[in-house]
Formats: sequence, C-alpha cells, structure tokens
Amino acid sequence: MSIAKRILNNTIYGALGRFWLIGVNLFLTPFILSYLGDEKFGIWALFWALAAYFMLMDMGLGVSLVRRIASLCEKNDIKSINQAMVSVLSFILITGLALWVMGYALAQLLLSTYPVSQEHMVDVNAIIMWACPALLLVAIIRIFDSFLRGIQRFGMISAIAFVVSFINIGTVYTALESGLGISGLMYATVLTYTCHVLVLWYYARQAQPKLSLFIGHVCWRELKTMFPLGVRIQVARLAELASYQSDKILLAMFMPISYVTFYDLGSKVASVIRDATYTFTGAVFPVAAQIQARGEQAQLWYMYERGSKYLVMFTTPALALMLLTAPMLLGAWLGHVSKDVLRAVWLLSLAYWVIVNMSMAFTVGTALDWAKPIMRGALLQTILNIGLSAWLIISYGFIGALLGTLLAVSFSKAYVMHCFYRDFNRSIYPDMKLLVNVFLVNVPAILLTLWAIRWLELNFDFSIRSEAFSSWCIAICVYAVAYLLTVRLSGLLDQKDYQLLNNHIPFVHVLIKRKHHYDE
Repeated sequence: MSIAKRILNNTIYGALGRFWLIGVNLFLTPFILSYLGDEKFGIWALFWALAAYFMLMDMGLGVSLVRRIASLCEKNDIKSINQAMVSVLSFILITGLALWVMGYALAQLLLSTYPVSQEHMVDVNAIIMWACPALLLVAIIRIFDSFLRGIQRFGMISAIAFVVSFINIGTVYTALESGLGISGLMYATVLTYTCHVLVLWYYARQAQPKLSLFIGHVCWRELKTMFPLGVRIQVARLAELASYQSDKILLAMFMPISYVTFYDLGSKVASVIRDATYTFTGAVFPVAAQIQARGEQAQLWYMYERGSKYLVMFTTPALALMLLTAPMLLGAWLGHVSKDVLRAVWLLSLAYWVIVNMSMAFTVGTALDWAKPIMRGALLQTILNIGLSAWLIISYGFIGALLGTLLAVSFSKAYVMHCFYRDFNRSIYPDMKLLVNVFLVNVPAILLTLWAIRWLELNFDFSIRSEAFSSWCIAICVYAVAYLLTVRLSGLLDQKDYQLLNNHIPFVHVLIKRKHHYDE
C-alpha cells in the first residue's frame, strides 16, 4: 500500500472514531449538566482536570510504544513486540498501584485540612474511592490503543470506540436517572473502562494472534530503550495539561467553582479543532516511524511538507468557522449563549489553533527522535501558562485564565518552531508563505459568511436549539461552498497534490485548476 493510501486510510478510520466520541461527549455534557447543576458539574470537571495529571504515570511510554511497535512490525519481530507490550504494562501496573496508595493518603490529608461541605462529601468520597481504579484502566486502555496504532489498525480502534460508547451512554443514563449523581458517574466510568479493556484485548489478539502477555516476556532492557523518548514526550504532555487543565484548578482556587464549568464547556467546543487535527497527525505518526526505520529521509520531509499544507488548509477555515458561528453552536448545544462560555470558545480556539498547526513538525520530529527541544518548549509553556494565568485571574478574573493560555501557547510554540527550523536547516519562508496564502484564500468565505450570519440573526433566534442548529448548518454550507470555490480559482492545490491525492480521494480533481495539464 502506498504511503498516501496508508495515511488516508488511517485518517479516515481515526476520524470516524474520534468524531463519534466527540459527538458522544458533546451529547452527554448538557445531559450531565442538567442533572448535576453548575456546582456539582464543576466538581466533576475539576476531578478530570486533576485526573489528567495522574494519567502521566505512563511516563510517555504510550507514544514511545507506537513508534517501537511500528518499527518492530517493519522487521516482523514478534518476540520483541511481546516484550515491549508486557514490559510497559508491568510498569503501568506497578506505578499505578503505588500512586493509588499515595493518592488515597494525600486525599485524606487534604480532606482533614480543607473540610468539604456535607452536601458534597458523598460525591468526594466516591471520587476518592473509585478514581485510581478508573485511571489505571485508562492507562491500560492507552497501551492497547498504542499497540493497535503501531500495527496501524485504526479501523479496529474506531469500531471498538463505537461499541464502547453505547455502554458509556447506557451506564451514565442509568446512574443519573437512579439519582446517584457523581457517585453513579464514577461507577459508570469504571464499568465502561473495564469493558473497554476486555474488548481491546480480544481484538488485539485477533489482529496479532501471537501477541502474548505472559509475565516471562518482561524485558527491562526493552523498556529502557523506550524511556528516553517517552520521558521527553511526557514533559510535552505536561505542557498540554497546563493549557487544557491547569486553568480549571486555578479558577477553582481564585473564583467561584461555577467558572470551572464555564471554562470546561468552552474548552469542549474549542477542542473540536484540536481533536480533529490530532486524528490526522495520529495517522501520520506510525507511518513516519516506519519510514524512519527504513532510513528514507527524503520521503519523510516530503510527507512533512504535504502534511503541513493539508493541515493548514483544514485548520484555518475550521478556526474561522468556530469564531464566526460559536453563538449558534452554543445555542444548539446548550439552549442558551453564555458570554463567559462564548469568550472561552473564542480564545481557546485561537490557542488550540496555534498548537495544532505545529503538530506536523512535532510528529516528524518525534519520529526522528528530536524530542529535547519539544521538552524544553513544553517546560516553557507550563511555567508561562501557570504563572500568567494565576496573575491574570487575580487581576482580571475569568478572562485572565483564557488570555494566559493563549499567550503561553503562542510564545512556547514559537520557540519550538525556531528550534525546528534551526536544527533541521529548514527555511521558515515556505511555511509562512503557505499560511498567508491559505488565509487570503479564506477571506472571501469569511466575508460572505459574515453577511449570511447578519441575515440569520434577523430571522432566527439562537437561544432556540432548532433555530440555532439550522442557522449553524446554513453558515457552514455558505462557508464551505465559498472556500472550495476559492481554492480552485486560486490554484492553491498544485500538480503534486493532484498526483498524490487523485487516486485516493474522489472528485479532488474538481478543486485543482487545469487538471488536464497534469494528466498530460
């Protein structure tokens, strides 16, 4: 299978699973919010913000495992694959159990220092009791997911996610309808993740019948080879947590807890851009690792150039649509448009856009074991994000958390890209030229959609879900038609794009000017 076809298949299957999960998450959020209310939903969101740090216990071995499995598959080394899987799982289990004991002791200490109201004590106790088992299951899920990504079974990953999502919906609905609140949500989470692990194990064996989790396969030397890259990647993940989760903790410290809910709702909408983009880069990474294992450097850089182009062509209109249509989207989702949630959508969308547009460089750099600058940039982002957000929240309130994230992300990612161009002796000019060209191509669509939104505001009420959704669909269609027409007229897609995509994507030739010239 050609590299383009492999990446396209991975992207399509990965997108199906990821967009389905995004949809399920967006569906469940207002449902959970309606049962819990702003305060208890804020506690639930704060739990997941803190839990994200617990998930760092894999020390980045999940990402490192994808790269390792992909390269071992290239050599058909089943013995080393088993050793890598069992060694990583053993490390996760040992680390998770140790953190479980320490986490429980720390939670009891915090409760004795910062008493919780009787109203919330049952929920807090349920979280303390079930958090560690749930998060340990998440870590195991990530390892099996990494294995399937390494052997490039993205379709299988999506199918499993589809099946498990129905279990999740059913258990959440049952728990909330039974009046169990956050306690019920914890039970539902543990049950869903247990089913997810069992299904992943079954299908992993179907994909690779020789896969064995026998304890005798533990090989600490194999684990040692994956640690350096894993640790550096984990530092980069820490920076992501500073951008995605730390603001919620800071808001809980300095503001009423309802603002955690506003931030969480806004970030859920804004993160659609981030998650959709990671579908593409996640599909590229195992292919890049295999190309690197074969030593085909020229092919790797060609993939970077084309991938960066397609990434910017997708993320720029996605950002523009998010900024333009956020009031309609919130009205269709929540039934009302909160100014604080709207501000969170706008500013976090900008921050996530900066992050995802650098992701091709990070993907190729990771495949080349270029992780130290990523780690340094991550540390810079973490320090800036926490420091700026804390200072700006104290000074300006809720909007300070949003501005702190945007500023920290912009400065840190600029530093990492500077290192990327310097270390690989590449010019920044082609990437900047591409960004400007894509922005100019989007201008007609932005202006036409703005005019359409003005008309929609006069004829539809965005606080009514059905009318908000209809308006959003109309705005999306107007933008899409205008953008695709401008792509063709501008000649943004060239002969190389035609040769690369024409055999794999139907009707792509319609977007390419003078296609008959390329056929010649």
